[in-house]
Amino acid sequence: MRRAALCFIAVLLGACAGVPRQGGFDTVQQLAEERVGTHVYWYQDGPEDAEVRRALETLLGSALTVDGAVAVALLNNRGLQATYEDLGVSQADLVQAGLLRNPRIGAQVAFPFGTSSPSFIAPSFSLDLDFISLFTLPMRKRIAEEAFEAAKLRVTDAVLRLATDVRVSYFKLAAAEQLIALWKPYLETQSAAASLAARQRAAGNISSLEESLQLDAYASGRLQVARAETAALEAYEELTRLLGLWGKATDFQVAALPPLPVQEEPLDGLESVAIRQRLDLAAALHQRNARAAALGLVRGTQAVPLLDIGALAERDSGEGFWSAGPSIALELPVFDQGQARVARAESALRLEERRLEQLAIEIRSQVRVSRSRLLANRSIVEFYGSTFVPQRARITAESLLQYNAMQIGLYQLLVAKQGELNASREFVEAVRDYWTAKAQLTLAVGGRAGAAAGDGVRR
Repeated sequence: MRRAALCFIAVLLGACAGVPRQGGFDTVQQLAEERVGTHVYWYQDGPEDAEVRRALETLLGSALTVDGAVAVALLNNRGLQATYEDLGVSQADLVQAGLLRNPRIGAQVAFPFGTSSPSFIAPSFSLDLDFISLFTLPMRKRIAEEAFEAAKLRVTDAVLRLATDVRVSYFKLAAAEQLIALWKPYLETQSAAASLAARQRAAGNISSLEESLQLDAYASGRLQVARAETAALEAYEELTRLLGLWGKATDFQVAALPPLPVQEEPLDGLESVAIRQRLDLAAALHQRNARAAALGLVRGTQAVPLLDIGALAERDSGEGFWSAGPSIALELPVFDQGQARVARAESALRLEERRLEQLAIEIRSQVRVSRSRLLANRSIVEFYGSTFVPQRARITAESLLQYNAMQIGLYQLLVAKQGELNASREFVEAVRDYWTAKAQLTLAVGGRAGAAAGDGVRR
């Protein structure tokens, strides 16, 4: 049913793609599909909203997989919905940049002193148009277009980051629940052993030290269960917030941690892939281009900051006839020659260039660290799965044989079982860390490697 719900959302959102949306959301949808592999939706009080909400209920009706959790978050997280409004703001700025300044109409009436004749009234009318805005319109529009492209990329980058946060939170919750399932049966056995130790101590069959050791082991197990339950509660609430759920919808379940893939995807050349794919880097480049265009605009208007051209009509106060003709108003750059505006625009451009370079350096470092962490965690998981956990299991099995042969006591058997349990716990934590590192590497690369080679940074 969950797969059917995901397919339904895909068909529904595909049908909605043809409806014109505000703020370039179609670009966000396309990039999110390529980079994350799931759909995003912008609630705009349309008839499709109810259909998407019903599909969400279907997804939450069964245990969530990690991909299902990401799908729910991208369709239901309110913070992400708020981020989409940045597109509307940026698009409005783009429209505004393509508009000319409104013409200005002026009127004036002069009343001569010393006579009451209305023929002496001297009215005048003027119509002025900002001529500079006409020539600077293409440049202003280019600046707004660069800012709009940057906004679309930043919004899509927010989608990727939310998807990563959901995956990390999901793995934390799944691991915590598995640890609880590991510890609780052992704790029940340890409780019975502690009760037995108390009775044996009362009967004088064991020493006070042996009784204390069993009570300590039981107390340690209780602490482990309490820690696991606290971690599960915190991870559950964190995932609930990311999914945007409240009320009865918070009663969801997650599946167990998935096994590791048989082999890793190619991890060579990821730095170049990240430079090509990272949307925050592409957004920074568009921001840099906007600053460069703004500098050109400032320099272009430095010599003539204001030029109004219009028409003037005036009635002669004595003869009573009208005269009309063109008018011009020019600002003379005598005191303010635009030096400060140019210097500010140049500094702003250099600032964006340095930020762009620094971000590229950080991205390469993030990829290297994430790749190393992923490979290291995979090696740890493989060691636990192939060597350490089976070794501890063999120790427990051999201890059980000796216990059945009455060569060791119950408490020695429990020590072996605790060692096996600790190995299993560390194995679960290693699997969690592996999937966390994989999610972080995907984010560092800018989405699925090679998913959108043509949509990244273009210099």
